[in-house]
This record gives sequence, C-alpha cells and structure tokens, in this order.
Amino acid sequence: MGYTPITPKFIFKKSLLYIAFYFFPLAYCYGHIPIDRSNRAKAIESVNKAGDQIKKYNRSICISPEGTRSHGELLEFKKGPFHLALSAGITVVPVCIFNNYPLWPKGQLFPFTGEVRLRFLDPIHPKKGEDVDSLSQRVRQAMLKEFENRPRIPSRSEDITWAILFLAIVGAICFAIFV
Repeated sequence: MGYTPITPKFIFKKSLLYIAFYFFPLAYCYGHIPIDRSNRAKAIESVNKAGDQIKKYNRSICISPEGTRSHGELLEFKKGPFHLALSAGITVVPVCIFNNYPLWPKGQLFPFTGEVRLRFLDPIHPKKGEDVDSLSQRVRQAMLKEFENRPRIPSRSEDITWAILFLAIVGAICFAIFV
C-alpha cells in the first residue's frame, strides 16, 4: 500500500481514448493528459500543458520515460519527460514498476490478477545548466541499478473475471453520469 499527498496526473497515448471507450475518456475528464505521439507539435503542446499544470496546481505528473511499456527491461528513454523537468524546474522521482507487463501484455484486452511492485527511488534534482541528455542518463542509471535487485513476485492468475466486472461497473457509472 502506498500514498502520495499530491494526486498525480498521468500522460498517456491519445490512441487509448479510442480503444477503451469509457475508461480513458474518463481519465481525460479527471485531468490526465493524452499525448498524440503521431504529431510532434501536438505532443510538445501536451508536454507543455503538463508543465503548466505542475506550476499552476502544484501537480505531480507521471510519464513513462520509454514512451511505452517494456517487457521488464529498460528501453531507450524519450527526451520529452526531461525537457519537461528542466523547463518546469522540477525534481524527477524515478519509479520502477515490477511485474506489470506479465499482468497486462500488449494485445490483452483485460489485465490478469497478480501483484505489481513499485519502488520510488531517491529524487534527482536537475543541476544548474544541465542538459536533457545528462539528466536522462542520471535517471536511467538510477533505474538500471534498481532493476539489478528485482523483487521476487508470485506468478499471475489467469482469472480476468474481476477486471470484466470492474469495467462493467465503471461503464455503468459513466453511463449514469454522462447520459
């Protein structure tokens, strides 16, 4: 169990708005930020919007530095999250997520049940005059070091009944609210 005093907002790929027809539009209504990765100008605009929210509302923004889910190994980092950190003058708190991919692999409509573990690493403060590549490399090194000490996590359950039930309840609530 965990708690954060500042409710984070997530940046997610815009195409998800069309796949999970009521889940991601609901996330958008709650202030999470879709990013159009197929249009560089719009993607930069979304990142700038996130920076504005950080400053105006003292928000915490969660971004996958890889731009996507990986199979448990770190992929190359995108530059957007680090441009955001430097332009907004904010601290980066790396988070390592373990066992998320086996529970919801690409192409799987609903997640499997199982255990996911998060590790919040020490905050990384941008140095005066630091560039995007340097900050990105410091964050990456901290995360790679943490991945060397992966937790042992039990295997997943093949039961997805709870996920279908959850999505049906969320759908009914959305229908009641918006119709």
